Amino acid sequence: MKDEVKAKPAFPSGGAALFRQAMQILFLATFLFGLLCMNVSGKISGFSLEKSLKEADIIAHIRITSDVEIISHTPKLDPREYRRIATAKVLTSFKGCKAGETLKLNHTNGFGCPNVIYTTEREYIVFLRKSSDEGRFDTMNLYAGQFQIEDGMVLGFYLLRGYRYPDDLRLPLAKVLDFLSHEVKTKI
Repeated sequence: MKDEVKAKPAFPSGGAALFRQAMQILFLATFLFGLLCMNVSGKISGFSLEKSLKEADIIAHIRITSDVEIISHTPKLDPREYRRIATAKVLTSFKGCKAGETLKLNHTNGFGCPNVIYTTEREYIVFLRKSSDEGRFDTMNLYAGQFQIEDGMVLGFYLLRGYRYPDDLRLPLAKVLDFLSHEVKTKI
């Protein structure tokens, strides 16, 4: 047993270095994937108030009344194809529609990011563009054109001057409705 040779590790001092390098590559890949998700085709980045007022076909405060699946399985996943249609009732109109009107919204593309999701019985402030001859609408800049309302507060409404876009930004619904009413009247 004296002549027994101890096996040397394949990477004598490089095991830790190799692990660090692998972790750096993994971090970089994750970071790049995140950037891709946040800006696929430039559609998700936030937009300015001026651009949203000008380019939106509809600006409204809505309530989702129903949701229907239109594509149950897509053989080739495509982030531009939506799988569901939500029906919404316009509660307050700012541009392009009337209060009480019913809208059909394309949503849920099957991806985690980028994606637009509407939930039945929830309310939203939306900036919409006409997407088809069937009269359906897409949310502008994917989820950047959709602001959920929860307990009388609008979540993440970054278009109001002096505010930025932290995920926890909560503004009173009445303040956002007054702001949008004023901006649409004076800038369109």
